[in-house]
Amino acid sequence: MLGLLRQKMADRQLLLSDANQRKEMTSGKARLGYIGALGDGNLGDEAMFAAAKRLYPNHELVTLLSTWRETELAAKGLSGPSFFAGVILGGGTLISPYWLPAILHAQQQGCRTWTLGSGIGSSGFGDEAAVGLDGWSDCLKQMSGVGIRGPRSLDTARQLGIGNAEQIGDLAAVLTPDAPQVPHERRKIVVNIAASPSDTRSPTEIPALTAVVNYLQLADQFGDEIVGVAMHRTDGGPTRRVLDAAGLEHISVQLPTDFAAFAKWVDGAHFTISVRLHAAILAANLGIPSISLGYRDKNLDFMQSIGQERWHIPLETASLDETTDAIKAMEVDAHGLRDSIHTQMLAYRDQVTRYATRMVAVSP
Repeated sequence: MLGLLRQKMADRQLLLSDANQRKEMTSGKARLGYIGALGDGNLGDEAMFAAAKRLYPNHELVTLLSTWRETELAAKGLSGPSFFAGVILGGGTLISPYWLPAILHAQQQGCRTWTLGSGIGSSGFGDEAAVGLDGWSDCLKQMSGVGIRGPRSLDTARQLGIGNAEQIGDLAAVLTPDAPQVPHERRKIVVNIAASPSDTRSPTEIPALTAVVNYLQLADQFGDEIVGVAMHRTDGGPTRRVLDAAGLEHISVQLPTDFAAFAKWVDGAHFTISVRLHAAILAANLGIPSISLGYRDKNLDFMQSIGQERWHIPLETASLDETTDAIKAMEVDAHGLRDSIHTQMLAYRDQVTRYATRMVAVSP
């Protein structure tokens, strides 16, 4: 009983804090609710939220809280359609079972909703590779717009009967600068490895990672610069294990906290080898090609969206030879891929921007 009372008191204090924060939103701007995987230190998710804020400079973006807190806040006029001009299902692979309750609750409150470059399917290591999509068809049909990341997500949306779904590219495309980075004369290779916290396998137990280890050993011997980048704090261990297996204990793993810091660490890179989806996406913003070691279909969804599916290598099923051949081919082809990748990301930047503008122009 005492534990339950303490929890209720803690919930009450949390709600009061939420209410005070929203009462202090005095900028005079219209507000948009944002649903996204924020607050866990995942660079991709934080970069997409920064992109959404860039898209809507005349609005204040407010992250949605748990459904019970939004219900309580609505009773105070601090949530729901009287508070929000719309609610965005943000970037990431959010059309999945985990995120359905949040967007359904916003719709039940009467909020106008739309997606913003979302993917469909497994969100990541916490989900199974194949997930159910029960309930999403009716949810998406109620939206003002269904902007999707890539062709695989678009095909799934069409299978769900969403006739107005459109492929606009990943939300992070908004961060694409006007000009791509220029590769350094000394070849620079960026590596990002991610794994489930419960996955303690050695890199040499996974053929694709064995190929990466072998390549990094040779690259170091030839004087290439190698940079380890973690997109999330949990990437540090898996990336460290690959570097150590390659005899590169002297190379540190960087943990950039925003797109600018990421761009600094990958500056001048020849190409990247990455597991995290947004390691490849943010590199593409800069015109840097990637070998995407796909751990979920969302990796292939993006690589197909920019015409780079040749460089998608399934992390768990690719052979040693397949991965080795892809890396060797990338060494040769990387320079010639840069302009086309950057041009495609610029095109998506424009598509996402036009779509986002159209969404707020739609009458409730």
